[in-house]
Amino acid sequence: MFSLTSRHIAATVVCTLATGALVSAPVVAAQTADGSATDKVTLLNITDYHGRISAAQPSTVAFADTIESLRAEAGADSSLLLSAGDNVGGSLFASAFRDDQPTIDVLNALGLASSAVGNHEFDRGVEDFQGRIEPAADWDYLAANVTVDGVGMKEYSLHEVSGLTVGVIGVVTEETPTLVSPSGMVGVQFSDPVDAVNRVADQLTDGDDSNGEADIIVAEYHEGAPAAGSIEVARAQSEVFDDIVTRTAGSVDAIFTGHSHQLFAWEGEKPAGERTGLVGSVDRTGLAGGSLGSLTGSLGGTETGGPTTRPVLQAGSYGGHIGRVTFDVDPETREVIGFTQENVAVPSSAAGADLSNPVVADVKQIVDATLADAEIVGSQPVGTVTGDITTAYRNGTRDDRLSESALGNLVGQFVKDAVADRGGADIGFMNSGGLRAELFNDPADQDGNITLAEANEVLPFANTLVTMSLTGEQVRNVLEQQWQPAGSSRPFLALGTSDNLTWTFDPTSPAGDRITSITIDGAPVDPAASYRVAAASFLAAGGDNFTEFAEGTDVRDTGLVDSEAWQGYLAERRVEGIDPDFARSAVAASNLPGTVQAGQEYSFTLSDLDLTSLGAPTTRTATVELGGASLGTFDAVSGIDDVTFGPAAHVTPLDGRVDITVTIPAGTPAGETALTITTDTGTVITVPVTAGATAPAPVR
Repeated sequence: MFSLTSRHIAATVVCTLATGALVSAPVVAAQTADGSATDKVTLLNITDYHGRISAAQPSTVAFADTIESLRAEAGADSSLLLSAGDNVGGSLFASAFRDDQPTIDVLNALGLASSAVGNHEFDRGVEDFQGRIEPAADWDYLAANVTVDGVGMKEYSLHEVSGLTVGVIGVVTEETPTLVSPSGMVGVQFSDPVDAVNRVADQLTDGDDSNGEADIIVAEYHEGAPAAGSIEVARAQSEVFDDIVTRTAGSVDAIFTGHSHQLFAWEGEKPAGERTGLVGSVDRTGLAGGSLGSLTGSLGGTETGGPTTRPVLQAGSYGGHIGRVTFDVDPETREVIGFTQENVAVPSSAAGADLSNPVVADVKQIVDATLADAEIVGSQPVGTVTGDITTAYRNGTRDDRLSESALGNLVGQFVKDAVADRGGADIGFMNSGGLRAELFNDPADQDGNITLAEANEVLPFANTLVTMSLTGEQVRNVLEQQWQPAGSSRPFLALGTSDNLTWTFDPTSPAGDRITSITIDGAPVDPAASYRVAAASFLAAGGDNFTEFAEGTDVRDTGLVDSEAWQGYLAERRVEGIDPDFARSAVAASNLPGTVQAGQEYSFTLSDLDLTSLGAPTTRTATVELGGASLGTFDAVSGIDDVTFGPAAHVTPLDGRVDITVTIPAGTPAGETALTITTDTGTVITVPVTAGATAPAPVR
């Protein structure tokens, strides 16, 4: 065993980097100082699998076949399968209706060795995790930053790979208490994940066999980057991710992340104080900004002279990719001297799967039996949609939680309607992270194209629906809390809302002042008035950092389970079907007038006009009215708006804008009124204004 000060020696390092799904293997293989061949250790990684037991898109059998193929490439006893957490929870119906046992069976069959605990492992509380999930899993669940009633959970595991000891440390996002039901987390404490990783990494490299020792150390963080553009952008957007990249101990050879469902394979610099000993030149051609390139250089010294960088990888979600990191290890010194990394795409179907492989065959047997049972229960039609109604998409990927979506707003409307006979509500809210699948239109299904299974997959968490009273000012605070606190995994979480709530925002304004107008049923929100609000119990308890909900008064649990009420909501509309609604609830606005004078001209801009849900049209025109009188129709500009507020003003691109110049008609009566802007895509934004007296004629 080697101490930290001798872990890295003279070497030639070759590593690769990419911003997309795949990183190419290096042209030159790493060698030891004397030119001899290196040992290889391959780490395969998954994250946020979320019970994807499915025949296609994703195919569970193809997922298994890809893992087995990568194992075969690595060679016998030279690979290790790991996970960054959220293996279960938020699952497809086939897994969910069996309490995720099929998913656990599949991962057991695949020989998952260790996994970080994810926040979704706690969906039903810590007792359920420790009493149901953990005992059923053949792998080690790790959470070095969690204690239960003062007792720490398992922190690390040790595995022999290619004759080397690989130490795996697991941690979970410190935000977990805001992401699950608080009632199930009594006595559970979460600490800083980086501090926990560094503490355990120190133990695994201190030369004391009594507390574990490892040749290679891997950190599995169930925490990740908010976006996958580049490591520099991701670090700038998230203090937590920046902390992971820059402060994780240099003794950690690889960082796997999860939670944010992003796909990237990046190169992160080790802490400066732990990477001295570099001699010679380093070619960083093509590495700026996280672009594809390679790093080569001669390293020397006996203190910490190995790679100055390490892989920072996240394998997306839902089993769509398998992360692969391969280390080159000097067989004499047992030191890592180079690495390659990539995210390998999983085929959408199992057409080419090798069923002669006993592991793949075993997984297929589990999947076939599970899907057959699920088909009996879940195939009955419950509803109809006339077009796809989906979450927000970005770069071809669903579940963009930073953006408003057609599905989120439909569910927000459902929440409001569902409680109509339980005291009613003025507004319905839905958190974007609770939408786990889409409503796809299949015209061939004449008897209803949304099945019980498909409906359940949209809202799988079985929350109850809760109503409460919030003041108008509190409603504003709720909307402001879409911008998440500093250090959150995602900088913004877009709420779905009932269709009677609209608002405007200025993304460049200071925190707390970004919401510039709010209307309910076309009338301005009164800050002092009380409004009845409905939401799922998770959100009502302040989940996803929407803490203002927890300050509500006259809180009532309706007893309605959201998934069951949702099925009824769809069933009631099965004959006529539900049409996709692509109207936006929120638009960005610049230079909105507060007070207007008759006869005067005013110019302002509305931006972020277009949803990114599948099938959403592009806004072409916007018509402006004042008191029922038309003030004109204006052509919209399609594409990303980086002009109105400047580049990267918002946490996600602003899609489409319209520049408006209107003259307030002469004779407009003084008093409270409103500008109403209606787009050809159905968005209706009401901007309250105060009209003054008609401007006097100029003196001639």
